Amino acid sequence: MNETVSPAETTDQPVTRYFSFGGGQRDPKTGESLRDKYATVIAADADACRTAMFAVHGREWCGEYVPGTAHADKWIPRWTQHELIDATGDDAPKLLCTDCGGLIRVLDGELVHVGEHGRSLLVESHDAWVA
Repeated sequence: MNETVSPAETTDQPVTRYFSFGGGQRDPKTGESLRDKYATVIAADADACRTAMFAVHGREWCGEYVPGTAHADKWIPRWTQHELIDATGDDAPKLLCTDCGGLIRVLDGELVHVGEHGRSLLVESHDAWVA
C-alpha cells in the first residue's frame, strides 16, 4: 500500500496529515512539552501540509502520518492531539525568507525558496527563514 496518499484523498479536496513530536520538543508559544502529542494539518495537498507545519513548528517535529494508513492507524491513537492547523485559507501559515521576504515552501517533498530573483534554492543552502 502507498503510505504517502490516504485511501480517501482526491485531488479536489483538502488533505489531512498528522505530524508527531518527540520528547525534547516544545510548543514554540507556550513552552509546553510535546512528548506523545501530534498536530493535525489540513491543506490543499501534502506539500501544503508540510509547509504549514514548518511555518508553525520549524524543524521541531518528528514524523508525518497519512490518515487511513497502517502506520497512522497504529501510532496516532496512542497520542494526544496538540493542535489543529487549518491551512486551507488565505491566512494559512507561511514561511518567509529573512533576506529577501520571498516565500519558502515544500514542493515535491523538498523545502525550496522562491526569492525575488525568481530562482528556487534548496533551503539547506539558503537557510535564512522565519515562521
